Amino acid sequence: MRADTEIRSDMESQLLRDASIADSVIGVIVRSGIVTLTGGPDLGGQGDLIPVAVRLTWDIDGVVDVANKIGATSAA
Repeated sequence: MRADTEIRSDMESQLLRDASIADSVIGVIVRSGIVTLTGGPDLGGQGDLIPVAVRLTWDIDGVVDVANKIGATSAA
């Protein structure tokens, strides 16, 4: 099992380097190896990269689950 901070660091690296997705476009939350991806529905024109981000997340050592919340609206 890896520390959440290590997983998050790897995730940010993967998004920026391999997918060219700015970390300001997709938010990454890691808790107990579960990665939650967040972001608005338009993602600054990078919405077509969502499946790439999800796939890259699964490839990171220590990730036990991925929750894709990109474009989700929260109920108030």
